[in-house]
Parts: sequence; structure tokens; C-alpha cells
Amino acid sequence: MKRVMKLTFTAIPKNDSILPPLSSKVVKFAIESGSFIPSLKPLVDSRAPNKPIFISNLSLGKKRLIKLGDTDEPIKVKAGDKLTFHISAPFYEKVLLELEDKTIGTPYGEFRFVFENMEVVEKGRAVKEDENFVIEFLSPTLFSSKVLLPPSLGDKYKKVNPGYSSLPSVGLIVAYGYSIYYSLMGSSDSKYVWRRFKLSVLANAFSKVVGYKLTPLTVNLGKDLKDRVRLARGFMGWLEFDIVNEKLKKLVSMILFYSNYLGMGKSRGVGLGEVKVYGKKP
Repeated sequence: MKRVMKLTFTAIPKNDSILPPLSSKVVKFAIESGSFIPSLKPLVDSRAPNKPIFISNLSLGKKRLIKLGDTDEPIKVKAGDKLTFHISAPFYEKVLLELEDKTIGTPYGEFRFVFENMEVVEKGRAVKEDENFVIEFLSPTLFSSKVLLPPSLGDKYKKVNPGYSSLPSVGLIVAYGYSIYYSLMGSSDSKYVWRRFKLSVLANAFSKVVGYKLTPLTVNLGKDLKDRVRLARGFMGWLEFDIVNEKLKKLVSMILFYSNYLGMGKSRGVGLGEVKVYGKKP
């Protein structure tokens, strides 16, 4: 099993600053420039799908700094504000030599990055056998129901874009969790898409939703190359469910354990799909 690291930092702006709609792009720019944790640059630059990396948005206190909706109101922070964020990725030993505090210039101003904590995990389970699953969606989460399409129909409906769903099924959650788990393990098995499809179908068939509170919302992704604002419909909130098949439940518990670190859904590399998965007694 591969180890996963979670690095926690404080970012302190040197001057009053206006942040991008997804404040995680401050951190992403610093990594892409090679100035901050250079060992992660190849992973951030990679165009591969389902990359095993998560970069959280900056937080001021408990508030994640994300622009919602098509509003002109910018995200502002003051000089000296202590903004926290974390990065999760496969463990690289070289990173241990790259955690020194440093000041980095970005298009959004200069920031002092201060290392706070490192957590390394190898394996685990999200819930115990006698517990329900609870998933808290802590940042806007983007799920496309197209991942539930049987692989044999993939080419036929390749050009169909259903957009994002604001009401996730258990199968959809498991499908996205498995995609990240598979990517983390670095497997090259051509049967991956069929396994994902089978797991999603079984998860839907053998699950029962106990409760939920989900809020649909629109997240501002920033502007495209033609200066048009890109918006996406996602959701936040929580969902509680159980899986009644013992073998399947153990597998899903292992898969979703890693979602606690690497998130789920689209655009995890810029802080969307941040989740917390844990067990709760029925």
C-alpha cells in the first residue's frame, strides 16, 4: 500500500490582497513555479485524470475562501492575515527537505508560507463494521453521473455532457472514491473501468441512505482564455448511509479512507471536493 502525506501550512500575505475565485490557486501557482515543494510540481503539471493530489483552498478561521455564484465581489484578505491550507499527495521522501518557511511572489501578491504539520498514513478504514458512513462535503463538490455509464457504451455517448449532479447517489460516491484509490495505487489494469462500474452498481443496490442535508450551489471557477466567467453547479452538506453487504462494506470503507485526504469528484487539485468520511453508530 502506498503512503499518503497531508501537509498543513499557514500562508501570510505581505500586503492587502485580492485572491482568485478559488484561493487554492495561490498555492497551485507557487508549486507550478517550482518555488514551493518542487517535488510535487510534476504531479501538479500532469494532465493525467484522477491525479492523487489535493490542494485545499485557503481558510481564514473556519471559512474557506471560495467565490460562489456570478458575483463581482472579490475575495479580500489583509496583510498579516493567517490563512491555513493543506496539501495531500503520495509520500515523497524529498519533500522532507522542502518544508522550510519561505516568501513567494504570486500574481495575487507575496505570501509567507509557514510549515505547520505533516501527517503520513498508509492504510485504514473509514468506518467500523457496526457503523454507518457519514460524508461531510466541506467544499463545493462536482460529480458527473456519466461515470456510472457502462464502459461498453462509453464511445457511443462520448460527446454527451450531462453536467454535474447536485444530488449524489452512493454509487456515484463509491465510483469517484475508487477512481482516486486506483490512481493512488498506480495500477495499470485495463479492467479498471469495469471494476468501477461494478462497484457503483453494487453500492447502489446494497446501500440505504439514512439521512442527508445537501445544498446545491454555484461555484465560480475563474475566467477562461476568452475572459468568460466559468461557473459550475455543485453541492455541499452531508450524507449518512450504510452498506448491508459485509464484504462490499469493508472494501468501500478502505477506498473512502483515502478520500479523507485526496477528496473526491472533479477539480480536487484546486480545492473542490474536500470531504470528511467517518463512522457513526446507527
